[in-house]
Amino acid sequence: MAFNLMYSGDEYFDFDWLYAWCSGIAERDPRWFSVHETGTTRGGRPLLLLTLTDHESEGSVTERPAIWLDAGTHASEYTSVAAVVFTLSRWIERVRAGDDELSSWLRRHAVHVMPCISPDGFQAMREGHPFVRSSLRPPKAGGARTGFEDADIDGDGRILQMRWPHPAG
Repeated sequence: MAFNLMYSGDEYFDFDWLYAWCSGIAERDPRWFSVHETGTTRGGRPLLLLTLTDHESEGSVTERPAIWLDAGTHASEYTSVAAVVFTLSRWIERVRAGDDELSSWLRRHAVHVMPCISPDGFQAMREGHPFVRSSLRPPKAGGARTGFEDADIDGDGRILQMRWPHPAG
């Protein structure tokens, strides 16, 4: 691995960096980290799932109490992705430094982490593409929507907005 696996949080990264970091941390610390590809996006990017636990302790990882962390639900959420990587970096740093309390907890528990739920959108935003909310899925047949679709929802011939004046103004 050509870069430091202990992420300092001083800059954002792209999906290729994230993939390399996840693979690298699992390769370097297989006792504590595993990485699995749970699926593939429309753009061909893997959906990664990291598990932080003591893989050498007794009992099945799937039987342990666990917490779930995820990030990057929406394309422009760089901070959440960076925060998850920063947190994992600090935890593994503590384990390596001999933190008995955290190591003991990880022998009995697991942390499952999906570091980027929307890799295609995340990467598109990092490359400077126009703003997307989550993913790059194609628009509905007939063209892209640009906002709300006006509709007469109660059949009275009027198209209204659900904005009510407040008594206080």
